[in-house]
Amino acid sequence: MLAATGALTASLAACNALIGLDGDYELAGPTPPDATVEGAVEAGDAVTEAPADAGRGEYDGDYKGCWDEREKITLTAHLDNPAWKVPNPRGIPGARNAASYTASPGVVHDNVTGLDWVMEDDAGAPMTFAAAEAHCVALGARLPERIELVTVQDWLRYADGGPVNALEPLSDHAPGETFFWTRSPYQPNQGQRWVANFELGFGVSQANRTDSYQAKCVRTGDAGTTATGGETSRACKFLRDERTHLEWDLVTAGPLPFAAAVLHCNDINTRFPLSTTPDRWRLPTYAEILSLVDSQAASPALVATLAQGTPKGGKYWTSSFAGGNPSEHLALEIDDGSTSTTLSDAQQGFVRCVHEFDPTFPERKK
Repeated sequence: MLAATGALTASLAACNALIGLDGDYELAGPTPPDATVEGAVEAGDAVTEAPADAGRGEYDGDYKGCWDEREKITLTAHLDNPAWKVPNPRGIPGARNAASYTASPGVVHDNVTGLDWVMEDDAGAPMTFAAAEAHCVALGARLPERIELVTVQDWLRYADGGPVNALEPLSDHAPGETFFWTRSPYQPNQGQRWVANFELGFGVSQANRTDSYQAKCVRTGDAGTTATGGETSRACKFLRDERTHLEWDLVTAGPLPFAAAVLHCNDINTRFPLSTTPDRWRLPTYAEILSLVDSQAASPALVATLAQGTPKGGKYWTSSFAGGNPSEHLALEIDDGSTSTTLSDAQQGFVRCVHEFDPTFPERKK
């Protein structure tokens, strides 16, 4: 099925070429590998949960009741917090915001984030961080934040032969051009910047500014420049981010193998059914979990409010698989915010479940 998806993408490329790269297209594809989990954990097996979960029992079956009393909060502004909904490049069952782009000569507009990506006929050789910044400025653009660049990584494409670029077939970079600069600093070493990997089986890692990598430039939009609004349910330990429309379970579960992590999120669906919405609690995608990262923080590298009850070390599961192997998934290293390693599904990782909410749904009303 993945090969068929590659063929479909190639067809889209041909169509866009015929029309001069004008028009909209969406990336859709096979059901992500975490949508169904085969046999690794039996239904009766215990799922380890952090002790903080014990206080939610009285609200089982009453998700709306969780929000009868709520607290408005301000999520501290930080460099990489998105001010937009996070796109899902292949779509997730029950999730919104499938990636969609409008192509025109020289630029690709992201219809979900509002970002404009500069398309160049020849982006040139790898360059230092300073040279990459100057290169983008000369184009009337800038280097992207880390969260912005990872929104155009589609990890299911790795099994299609890579690169994992959701802007394909509109990419102007050769498959061998692997790492791309971001302007986001690496907190433990301010002399370094984050780079995103578009070829190998992992996501982002840090690099010295004197190293040489590719530049992908962006216009309009910005990541965190102002404080983020939100609200929490203290009774049920849920948090809603008003800008991304993501709701997070603040209870940290695990560490668990991948199949048990999926069952944990399914258990939240059973206990707190979202009967008025099409959405389900699930493992976050790679881009969604990176929306929690504060690149100016460490141990854990999270927005302060979301860091509550979070272990200061360890890896967190995502639903995005890596390495061309559906039994390996990208994981967030919570200590410094990197995703330079993966977890095999038999390994142990922490769990933080998410779902998307719609502010018009009845449970939002007091």
